[in-house]
Amino acid sequence: WSAGAPGSGATLEVPGMTCAIPGDVTVVKNLSGGPVNRAYAGDTCGNVWRFDFSGANLSTTTVTKIAAVGSFSSVSNMRKFLHAPDVVSQSGFDAVLIGSGDREHPFDSVVVNRMYMFKDKGTDTGPVTGTGGSNPTLSESLLTDVTSNCVQDASGCPPGVTPTDFAAQLAASSGWFLTLSAGEKVVGNVVSLAGTTFFNTNQPSATAGGGTCGSNLGIARQYQVSTLNASATTDLNAVGGLTGADRSLIHAGGGYLPSPVHVVVMIDGKPVEAVMLGPKVVQPPGATLSARLRRYWYREIDQ
Repeated sequence: WSAGAPGSGATLEVPGMTCAIPGDVTVVKNLSGGPVNRAYAGDTCGNVWRFDFSGANLSTTTVTKIAAVGSFSSVSNMRKFLHAPDVVSQSGFDAVLIGSGDREHPFDSVVVNRMYMFKDKGTDTGPVTGTGGSNPTLSESLLTDVTSNCVQDASGCPPGVTPTDFAAQLAASSGWFLTLSAGEKVVGNVVSLAGTTFFNTNQPSATAGGGTCGSNLGIARQYQVSTLNASATTDLNAVGGLTGADRSLIHAGGGYLPSPVHVVVMIDGKPVEAVMLGPKVVQPPGATLSARLRRYWYREIDQ
């Protein structure tokens, strides 16, 4: 079975599927322990696609564009998704998390890249928007801008809006986006655990070191943000309290950090969940053996 653009000769020809999908495909399994029923992938035009499988008969598979946040009409909006999204089950929707960035052009500072969380409220017959409409494709206009971290910092809220108001607006929207700094790009997959989402970025900078005898590898940042609202979940700067400054740390040496990896290890005879984040291992608050382990690492279907 295959999917592709009209005229491609694929088993299922999908209008608009004309851009490359270089990243891995994220496969989602039924919570009940049944067969695989969905998959997600991003492409180099800033689109996110969902594949719905209705059983062993692949001819009934459907493909839906659930989000479109890129455009060739403006250079600043030419966003690319080069890596697999993460999918986290929430009450009433699945959170689809993916970040944009073009590794082929590491020094580009014109494209405005972002980290996204899309709320997929669909069923096997196709998703709907967060406002209850019938258009299955989400755009940025349906998302909440969380760049200023109004959830934890009232000074970052729009005029006349309180953190409480902002939280209600975010809950009613179809997801969020976090705008990165000029030239900053997401450089790997996204991993979420216990309500915290991990991802890494790189940003070109003339002052990132190097000199005449060394290499300037840019600024490497490691992010840890709330899956639901992109606020800080850990006091990363160790100064007390949680603010926007706690959403990321700069990794000394720069470069492209590897993608975060979810791991389960045995400590004192007990399984512990954590995330391998570049050169360190992190256990976010509340990380325990949970539905994520059963959902994404369940292997009975391979028997």
